[in-house]
Amino acid sequence: MAQDSNDNEKSEGSSGQEFGTDSNESPLSSLNDRPAGSTPDASPLSNAGLVQFPRKNPEALSIDSPPPSDDEDELEEVRPLRRIFTGRKNTGERSRSPSYASGRRNSLASSTRNRQHSSAANSDALSEEHEDEIEAEEREPRLNRSRSHTPSQNALLERYLEQIEREDDTESSFFNAVFETLAEAVKQIIKPEFFRFDYASLKIVFRTWACGWIGLILMVIRPVERWIGSTSFLLPLIGLLSSPGGLSVSNASVNVILEAAFPAWGLLCAYVANVIQWAARGYPTKQGIMAELAAEGICKYGDAKCLREVVITGRYLRFDITVITIFQLAFSIWVPGLAEQYYMRLFKIPFVMNLLMLLPVIPSQNATPYISFWELYRSSIIALYLAYAIKLVSCYIIFPISSNWKYVNILASVTKSTKKLSEDFFNRVHSELPSNDTFEGSYKNIPGECAKLSNLFFKFDMDGLMLKIEVSYSRLDAGDIGELRSRVREVLAALNSVHFFLINMQNRKEILNDTANKRVYEKYTQESLSPGTPKEKHFRDIFNMQRKRPHDRPRYKPTGKFEFQSGENWRMMERDSLGDLTLEDLDKVYSLIIGHYHRALVSANNVLEEVGEWLTAANSYRLRSMLPFFREAYAKTQKERADSLANAVQELENCHSELLKGFADYRTKVEGITTRGTAPYLFILAQDSLMNLVGAEFLNRVHRLARYCGHLDHAQSKPRWLNPFGTTRAKSMGIALFSLGANVTDQSEVSDFVPVHQVEVRNPDATLPHTRFHRFAVKCDKVVKWFCSPMILFNTKRAFAVNIPFIIFYNRETILFGFKCHAIWVSIIFVMTCSRQAVDGAYGLITRLYATFWGCILGLLIWYISSGNGHGNSYGLAVTCAFGFIIIAMHRHFNSDKVPLGSIVFCVTVILVIGNSWATTYAPPVGSAIGRGWRVGWLRFVTVSIGVTLAFIVTMFPVPATGKRAIREGLGVNQQELGETLSSIVNFALQRMDNPQVHVKRRADPIHNSFKLISNQILAASRLASLMKFEPAFIGVWPGKRYRFLIAIQQEIASLQSLTLLLLNKVEYGEDLTLLMDEMGISDVELLSTTYAVFYMTANALLTKKALPSITPGGLYYRHWKHFAQLRHQSQNAQPLLETASEMYTTYDGRLRLAGMMVSNLLYDAIDGSMLIVKGLVGEAFDTDEKIYFMH
Repeated sequence: MAQDSNDNEKSEGSSGQEFGTDSNESPLSSLNDRPAGSTPDASPLSNAGLVQFPRKNPEALSIDSPPPSDDEDELEEVRPLRRIFTGRKNTGERSRSPSYASGRRNSLASSTRNRQHSSAANSDALSEEHEDEIEAEEREPRLNRSRSHTPSQNALLERYLEQIEREDDTESSFFNAVFETLAEAVKQIIKPEFFRFDYASLKIVFRTWACGWIGLILMVIRPVERWIGSTSFLLPLIGLLSSPGGLSVSNASVNVILEAAFPAWGLLCAYVANVIQWAARGYPTKQGIMAELAAEGICKYGDAKCLREVVITGRYLRFDITVITIFQLAFSIWVPGLAEQYYMRLFKIPFVMNLLMLLPVIPSQNATPYISFWELYRSSIIALYLAYAIKLVSCYIIFPISSNWKYVNILASVTKSTKKLSEDFFNRVHSELPSNDTFEGSYKNIPGECAKLSNLFFKFDMDGLMLKIEVSYSRLDAGDIGELRSRVREVLAALNSVHFFLINMQNRKEILNDTANKRVYEKYTQESLSPGTPKEKHFRDIFNMQRKRPHDRPRYKPTGKFEFQSGENWRMMERDSLGDLTLEDLDKVYSLIIGHYHRALVSANNVLEEVGEWLTAANSYRLRSMLPFFREAYAKTQKERADSLANAVQELENCHSELLKGFADYRTKVEGITTRGTAPYLFILAQDSLMNLVGAEFLNRVHRLARYCGHLDHAQSKPRWLNPFGTTRAKSMGIALFSLGANVTDQSEVSDFVPVHQVEVRNPDATLPHTRFHRFAVKCDKVVKWFCSPMILFNTKRAFAVNIPFIIFYNRETILFGFKCHAIWVSIIFVMTCSRQAVDGAYGLITRLYATFWGCILGLLIWYISSGNGHGNSYGLAVTCAFGFIIIAMHRHFNSDKVPLGSIVFCVTVILVIGNSWATTYAPPVGSAIGRGWRVGWLRFVTVSIGVTLAFIVTMFPVPATGKRAIREGLGVNQQELGETLSSIVNFALQRMDNPQVHVKRRADPIHNSFKLISNQILAASRLASLMKFEPAFIGVWPGKRYRFLIAIQQEIASLQSLTLLLLNKVEYGEDLTLLMDEMGISDVELLSTTYAVFYMTANALLTKKALPSITPGGLYYRHWKHFAQLRHQSQNAQPLLETASEMYTTYDGRLRLAGMMVSNLLYDAIDGSMLIVKGLVGEAFDTDEKIYFMH
């Protein structure tokens, strides 16, 4: 029956479907759904006829791609420990989320073989007689062999585990971190990396420079300066500090509103406090105070300058008035500080603006006896809001951009960077073989690079919020951009999943290498245990408090003996499962599999390149196209890009068709690699099924991305006006599915996955509330807990602790000294540096000191170059600042600091040195002029030093919230969330058994939301771990390597769980889904309960710091291997294994089952690794004699 256009858009496509329709399923999905082709005339795919990747620099990402990871050097130090931890040779660098248990199994197998010959354990070679004995031992029954061990023969494993502890305490000390930071700061001065002179960067810098320079011009114009007052330097300061460069018009408008609202709250608190203080003093008037001073002969009546000089001496200070000021400060900072704590990236600058408006005036307000709100705050109000007006106007007239343009630009940039990354990745993969020592290096950077590109969208989430509320002229509306972003991230996730196939090949290679060289583990362990201090990449720690060398320091006892010992016999059975497969066979299998998919992967990269160019062209098709001349040019470019993209997609579909046609010949080649039994054949089929899953999914997702772009060429070939009241196309079309089965053709037949909550957490001390009083008490309890939360407690502590620097202004004997030395700078930098965690406080202390130092240097250079030995020259200052502000603007936008406060302090320091020098000369504040030039510079540095030191002390008092605890608890919560996500995946599979039409959505799905939460927490933990070197180690060295291992392994678990969800979502029928669940071990209640137990135990251990039992219910990898072996045995009883495997391989669901077995094997392997790592962190309890390890 014919369907209308809307039904065509929602129906499933086939390989012959016209490009440009917006169906939910890509035609390339048939690469997974079709059975193996048997076309007789299919031509075989040979490597000679495949298109090769051009060689390019893997680091050559686009200018908008994210910078290299800040902790790259630290990760380089982690990898050597990984080789020791896994007991393997140095065969290249390990990826950031590697599989743990493969090396563990290697070491255990080698240790098993050598343990019977402990007398020859340290020799370089074994005699032939001993080798025969070892071979006989391998053939010995498991029970007899395992019971013959004694604890005294476990010395090699003991030394191996001790080496893990030795290598884990080589972290850089605090002083080394300080030296590295200062050296990096000097390097940035000598060879600054923030200088960028390309057109895109200059457009960003120019707007910020213009705001700062216009503010400076207004500052040096004498009539404007007299109108504003002594705070006129706030004009250039706010222009550079708020950095409007690169902001969209809508984003800048929101920023201006927020930056104006936060100071408005401070002004409101100041006005209320001033009225209360005035009432407490008995409502005195300014005229009455002047009459009183005139009567005493101190001042003449009407002399405002003399009155001001008397006020700042503290004549009218009172204790009750000071108490009001203390609470005023607390309320003024508490509310903006709470918003800043919840969303720092959005509210940090408004919070700083509130400080700049409020704190400089508080001492004068506290000392003034009459109502003085407008008199004191007038100058700051005019300067602040005039600077906001300049910022807003500049965003509208200087290179104005919309959030729509900015977000599409980042989409194009990420797509092009993804193409370059995948191009280099597939090029290296195609040129490598598993037997090469550099094989691991071919995929080591893929997880990290994919994560960086995917996380790049988080930096522009504010522009994403603006898409629906701004007015713009574009081809792509908010729904289109959201759909494109989702599909680009899917491509990145699929590219990341390809490296699991390579990890699996590397694991098998290590198993084979273990058999080929029986003494690899022993030899490597002896070399790794050779005496001497491990090499470190840090500066020499000349202030090291620990006099002992790293290999002489006291260490904990080794952990994980049971996990190491319990898997060795299963490891032998796993090796037997490979039969007589050799490294040469492994290379042949790898070359055949990669060669079969290589041309299609090349064509997918070409499609990604065309999509990037298509997005760039679509993003440039805007207001200028309304002019007659440009209209035709843009329409022509759009047509060319659409045709080019359609051709690239057609080439990808042709490669897909060739894959199907050549499948029969490909199977013949697979069967011809080895004829030495069914075990190697099953291994080959499993590897190919895994590559079929991840490779075909990458092709499928690239094709879906391109098809959506093709759909937009038909649906919206020209730009249109977008407004907040319109309806987006994506919303009217409905949300596409994450992955559809082959027979799902109608959107109406598909149901969404709905989580079912059958369990809940209980309060062990009370039942559910059932009276009004109970319900009211529960609400009160929630409020009390909220106020007692760490965030609220810190914010309250900071709000009241800000009065510590103000003590000098609360005393009559010191208030005048505070005004003359401008001690108010101490309070401002104090609030800006105060942090919840000790690591942020230590890092803030270092960065603010060197940022202040270089800011003083640059400010003094600008001042003395412009004025010489004089008192300031308006023309010279304007010209000098025109060049100096370029440096400030570039540093403000492109500096490499991990947190932005370093650049903020640098910018503020430069302007304060210049502005206060100018104000002292031409508009000196009464009684508080601090001089010009050099005096301002050194006074600024001294006050900042005092402020950051006080902030660090307050951060550490009374009990410091260390970054160590934050990372540990964050990873514990993440481990718990991973377990909850696994339970959701199991529930989804069970729902699909009852109704195969249930699928997870590609967007706004509970499971995918969990993955996003886990990704954000991993990103936060990685960021904090990179700063941990700045936290002083008071009681011992932080085991950073283990925590970085845990971060990497959690990222690997999340990726493998996502791949598991994909597999379960692909199966079409309930019966096939049951078989897939059996292969993956999900239907095994015992295995599932053990998996939940591992997640719970590790999460609870990290959250509570409680030790884990010495014998744990781990070994998930081997339990799953045993489960699969039992299923295979049952299959052999019914039908020969070779026929069973061949039948599975020729069907779509059969290949999914084989791939599911491989994916779940890697997943259980990673979960086992998390148990070992957590044990190494928290230790072991329930001490049990080692003899029990050898009894079972």
